[in-house]
Amino acid sequence: MPIDSGSSSGSSSGSGSGGDSGSGIESGIDSGTIESGTDSGTIESGTDSGAIESGVDSGTIESGTDSGGSDAGCSPGQTSCSGTCTNEQTDPTNCGTCGTVCPKGDVCAAGVCGLTCSAPNPTNCNGTCSNTSIDPKNCGTCGNACGPYQNAAPGCDLGSCVYACNTPFLDCSSTMGCETNGNNDSNNCGACGNACAVGATCVVGACVCTPIAHGSQLFTSNGTFVPPSPVSATCPLTANVLVIGGGGGGGAEWGGGAGGGRIAMGTFSVTSSVQVLVAGGGAGGVYASLAGGVGDTGGASFFSSFLFANGGGGGAGDDTYTGGTGWTGGGGACLTQAGNGGQGGGNGTGCHPGSGDGTLLNTALFTLNAVSAGAGGIGGATTFPGNDDGEGGGGGGGVLIGGAGPTAGTGAATSGCDGAIRQGGAGGVGYGGGGGGGSSCAAGGGAGSAGVVYVEW
Repeated sequence: MPIDSGSSSGSSSGSGSGGDSGSGIESGIDSGTIESGTDSGTIESGTDSGAIESGVDSGTIESGTDSGGSDAGCSPGQTSCSGTCTNEQTDPTNCGTCGTVCPKGDVCAAGVCGLTCSAPNPTNCNGTCSNTSIDPKNCGTCGNACGPYQNAAPGCDLGSCVYACNTPFLDCSSTMGCETNGNNDSNNCGACGNACAVGATCVVGACVCTPIAHGSQLFTSNGTFVPPSPVSATCPLTANVLVIGGGGGGGAEWGGGAGGGRIAMGTFSVTSSVQVLVAGGGAGGVYASLAGGVGDTGGASFFSSFLFANGGGGGAGDDTYTGGTGWTGGGGACLTQAGNGGQGGGNGTGCHPGSGDGTLLNTALFTLNAVSAGAGGIGGATTFPGNDDGEGGGGGGGVLIGGAGPTAGTGAATSGCDGAIRQGGAGGVGYGGGGGGGSSCAAGGGAGSAGVVYVEW
């Protein structure tokens, strides 16, 4: 029967202080339940009617309640105290066992509260053992917390605060922290002090030359080519250049057509502004005597020191008939029908044609139809058959830019001389075209066309 360690609520009676009127009284173990509460059974002074043992009760005895729980889910070396994983060897609020709180200022070392910390964390910092040589919360001394630092993780090294930059940030100034983004800072690209060259930008920590959009520029007079974007030796502008010299002037008095201005082409790395010189065409010949009348040579054009092209030669005059030489040859002066100027590096035609130099126009360097060869001038003809005087030769052809270009001067013609009607030669078509030769009877030659400089990138 239940026995309480407190008072009984039943009645008591008995015949003697030592007698037992009940049964089953032993000096051994009672099989009943003993609790720490109040027994509602009947207890009699000296006499027990139930099975009472003076020894240990085999029933359930509880001495209290454990506030801990299962250690499942905690890391090795940790215990769950009220649902929180902790190390009872070092936790001052659960020192040794869950719920054991160390006095203020004490630390928990090896599960025992005390005032002394031991290696590797020998310093007591407000109840927490710390190694002030490496603890960023107590660096050098208790309470000296490192950071926070911009874009960096704080640390402690030999008692001094340090920090490690978060990728991709860099520490490029005296300011504590990592304020520079090495992925896009062109002055500190990938590393402090690594400045990108002019014309480059920083992309994911590497200097990359900025692409320059396609474009072109045509110079018909002197000027300066300025790259459309900043350039440098590291990031130059790749330019394809065509330079054309001025066309020659046609010869006078039965004169030959002039040669077309010579051409030069190439691809260059441009790192700064470039001076451009564009030459004029040669003047046509003027009849003075049998020793004169030759047309002037055209001038030379330059793309600074990169490239230059000489002008075309003038046509011969004073009954010498010969066409001028150049990129294209001038037509020869002949009886009745004079020769035509050459085209695309070719020779002139006629009885005494001028020679072309055979240079091919490299159209592959430029966009489609950007450059093309202009036609040579048509030689003059007489309208009075049987007359022994001749006509002027046609000028050599030049170069068209975008399908367009000037036409060189036509040679002059006289009428009424000896009753015949004569014609001068036509000028060549395009930049650098040669002038046409003048007809007989002292007619002057035509002027050549100016050269040009064409730049494309």
